Amino acid sequence: MPVEVTLAQERGLESVAHDLRAKYRGVFVPQTIEALVKDSFAKRAETSRVTKWLVIGAERFAYECLDALVHSRATTVKKRLGVLSLRVRNAGRS
Repeated sequence: MPVEVTLAQERGLESVAHDLRAKYRGVFVPQTIEALVKDSFAKRAETSRVTKWLVIGAERFAYECLDALVHSRATTVKKRLGVLSLRVRNAGRS
């Protein structure tokens, strides 16, 4: 069931998306960030009884997701194989 978003919550979500777009400029397209913020808000609103802190929860979840994606991309890029050749004899010539 879709949750009605109040004007204050809508403004809060726009502010969150604006801040995240500035932080992740050049990493994620704005549409991805906006969709993630709206989706995280909607998922929390469906099950939450208290609606006062939904925007903050959505912000934290979106930030953690984006940060995890950046981290996972960085670790996959850094995972390169290297070869180290060590020899006991002929020291210094290998």
